[in-house]
Amino acid sequence: MEIALIATFPLLLIYFAGDANAYNAFSHEQITRSAFEYLRSHPHAFSETDQWMSLGGKRAGLMEETLVRAAVDTDFKSDVWLGGWFHKPFTGARTSTSFAMFTRLMHFIVVNQRGDYWQSDGYAYRHGSHENNDAYLSTPSCTVVGKLSHALGGNNPAFPQHGIDLGTFNEGFEGRPKDWHEMFYGNNDADDAVFPPANVPAQAAFDAMLRSQRNTADITNSWTENLPLVTGIFSTGHLSRHYWRGEVTGLPNGLDLLGVTLHMAQDVTVPQHALGTSDWCHQELEDLADSLDCNTTKHIDITPYNQGNFGGSVYSQCHALYDDKLIAHAMATIPALNPAANIAMGERLREIAFHSSRWAWGDPRDFNSDDDMGTVLPNGREFTADHCSGLLKHREVRNQLRYQYNVAIAASVMIFELAAHDYEAPRAQARQQTLAVRLFNLFHLAGVY
Repeated sequence: MEIALIATFPLLLIYFAGDANAYNAFSHEQITRSAFEYLRSHPHAFSETDQWMSLGGKRAGLMEETLVRAAVDTDFKSDVWLGGWFHKPFTGARTSTSFAMFTRLMHFIVVNQRGDYWQSDGYAYRHGSHENNDAYLSTPSCTVVGKLSHALGGNNPAFPQHGIDLGTFNEGFEGRPKDWHEMFYGNNDADDAVFPPANVPAQAAFDAMLRSQRNTADITNSWTENLPLVTGIFSTGHLSRHYWRGEVTGLPNGLDLLGVTLHMAQDVTVPQHALGTSDWCHQELEDLADSLDCNTTKHIDITPYNQGNFGGSVYSQCHALYDDKLIAHAMATIPALNPAANIAMGERLREIAFHSSRWAWGDPRDFNSDDDMGTVLPNGREFTADHCSGLLKHREVRNQLRYQYNVAIAASVMIFELAAHDYEAPRAQARQQTLAVRLFNLFHLAGVY
């Protein structure tokens, strides 16, 4: 029995590698590019958005590529580490065909229940189904290695930060320092941990971008990380992944931080990310989004994204889910997507998650069915099936996915608009005030007064 438990540990983590993503990296690229398509072809809420979108030539291309790259690479940060028997600490898990980074544990906002440590918690074993993909954190010996996890207050010199450091994601934490230490440090059990909710890094990144200085040159820098990934009962493999970030003349040198905010907002339009589960057809739904966007029944190969060697849109022909009318409708009817609304960024993400949670997933016994899984659409329509494929074949389910996908695009448009306005407007006001003071001093010295 003990041997079986030991063997189960890495196998569950490997299972997680293919079945606990947020939107796949492909969809994050497509959603971010679709937001730029909408911004190029529709009126803006702010004149400052006009200013940013009026960049020409290479600068415009660098701006888009910087944000696309940053949004995708948010899934591949080496800022959360786990450990276990017979393994040195690892930052993800890998099979022969896929892998996942544990940074993705911070891409949830659980809004269907009051949080234990935040107003709305992030991912936690206690909030999930305790079955299938939601069971892996309870595996014997699985621990969170906080001392190496930068997002949790640790430091790993072998994996230095690039760009502006966002620090520890403990904003809004309502527990004691002792609670934080017991969850993430020492001889902890991973199933006791409650990870920071997605709105915390989203707000931290947005605020840090606003504080950053205006860039005076176009800059790109790249690096490679050799990522330790659990691969077997006693083995830890490595994946060499390429990263890069950009800076654009005239824009904040923390522009790439918007990629974190974009990514988190896109993720919480997926209902499972608002319900705190990696179960209930989570990955199957997101795989379907990839396929529908490309009008294909085939699985989209995301190997270039896993290696970090994508660029210029690997599947540039895919754009089928984009619907500018749905985007405009979402921005007009969901208050959190209105750029002019006086709502903090983190709270906007919580409200988006609440909106997503209207699409329920879970145990079909709640629906008086003997099937293995079920879903209820926001309009009240119920579907149950023995397999995810049985649920996802329904036209109404696919139409709801299409709607959620366009909400993700709308959220991305809102974030870009708000970033441009909140960065430029205070600086323009400060310049006007400075000019007024200088004119006053000039007239005073000239004896006008």
